[in-house]
Amino acid sequence: MTLFDLLREKNIGPYRKVGSRYVGPCPICGGSSDTNRFVTKLGSDTGKCFSCGWGGNTVRLLRHLEGIGCKEAHKRLDLKCENASCPCYEKCRKQDGIRRTHSSSVSAIHSERDRFAPADPRTPEERWQRSALDLVVSAHSRLVENQEALASLAERGLDQEAVHKYRLGWLDGERGMSCIFRPRSSWGLEERLDGKTGKPTKLWIPRGYVIPSIMPDGSINRIRIRRPPEDLRDKNDPKYIAIEGGGNSLRSLNDRARAQMVLESDLDALLVDHLAGDVVGAIPLTTCGVRPDTVIFPVLSQAALILVSLDSDPISTDLTSQRVKGGGPIHSLWWKQHFQNSLRWPVPMGKDPGEAFKAGIDIRAWVLDALPISLHPAQRVCEKHSALVFDSDIAHGEIRAATRRISSACPAGAFDWLGVHRPVEIRRIKALCQEVEEAFAAADAVRFREALRTWEMVHLAAWQLVPGAERTPH
Repeated sequence: MTLFDLLREKNIGPYRKVGSRYVGPCPICGGSSDTNRFVTKLGSDTGKCFSCGWGGNTVRLLRHLEGIGCKEAHKRLDLKCENASCPCYEKCRKQDGIRRTHSSSVSAIHSERDRFAPADPRTPEERWQRSALDLVVSAHSRLVENQEALASLAERGLDQEAVHKYRLGWLDGERGMSCIFRPRSSWGLEERLDGKTGKPTKLWIPRGYVIPSIMPDGSINRIRIRRPPEDLRDKNDPKYIAIEGGGNSLRSLNDRARAQMVLESDLDALLVDHLAGDVVGAIPLTTCGVRPDTVIFPVLSQAALILVSLDSDPISTDLTSQRVKGGGPIHSLWWKQHFQNSLRWPVPMGKDPGEAFKAGIDIRAWVLDALPISLHPAQRVCEKHSALVFDSDIAHGEIRAATRRISSACPAGAFDWLGVHRPVEIRRIKALCQEVEEAFAAADAVRFREALRTWEMVHLAAWQLVPGAERTPH
């Protein structure tokens, strides 16, 4: 069987004949039907992708597609694994195909197979969470007034409903700078001294889109800033900056879904959740090399299917650190080795869901195409924008649910303590309560849900200020 025969057997394609070659979508990183990224020849045993960098023969492709070892792949292809004429014969163990003297990041990923154990995630300090909440609330208010920023998010599939749902925000710079500086102590961070002046350094926060990771209890786990392109000095300048001191816990945006999807960026995960969150749980890793922690591991272990949709960036190696960069397709191998129910599912166009949406790809249809019929919804419960319709009965139910969550987390004597030591928090809560009531009276669904979420978040943050109080339900 040739490589081209294997592609046809796996229904990968279509491929077009260009001279003596056949070109089409890559079996690893995908691509549209009119792409030229992957090249092979009829009768050839090798192929090469000029997008993600993958290249290899029929054995290597079969091993990747089915997650099997070298020996099994040779057997399936009716080839002799013990053939001494094989160029890898002296370097291959003939079981899992790992070369004895190979020191690249790819073999490092393979070597994790027997020693991986989920680690406990890091959680942010209370002082950090209070400052994070203030930033999220203020940045969200700025974003809803910034039409240009809203339009840019809408191009990625995150409309105004999504902006309110995920508490997205926009942070401007100050004093003519493309960033802000804050005392590290105001975020509960350890003091650092400048090596030249000996003065305390400040926390640098760049301008850009504020993307909070909010846990089910309303606490903020981390904040990442998506910097605008004009602020990047060169291609190596990071697009995303995580505010120092945040947590690293992984979370599925729908941990009850039977199918889970692993993605890299927060914005891509929010897009998938916004358009297909009823059928799949989106899990943003922030980078392709992140592994499951003890919080997300049980969710993944119980999932019927795990879609691995890491970015299809071109693969390159940093010679200094010997680490693979942009290795979404490579790191997908790790998921296949540790979760037999995982499936590499790249977008059909572009490198990530955001680019695919811009190119006109139906993200919901792309997700459903990966799911077996048993995981499809019986019917779409509502149209995309139906959540914007105000229903007073539903709104009353949301108020009651938020009130129960607030009450169950309330420390004994919290209001009395706050009234004496933090009266500003009491005034803030009362002002937000009035905002909820006014939005309800105006029957404004978007404004109501925004005010209710903020009201709940501020309550939960205020409870954390009460020292030494025992958390008991009221």
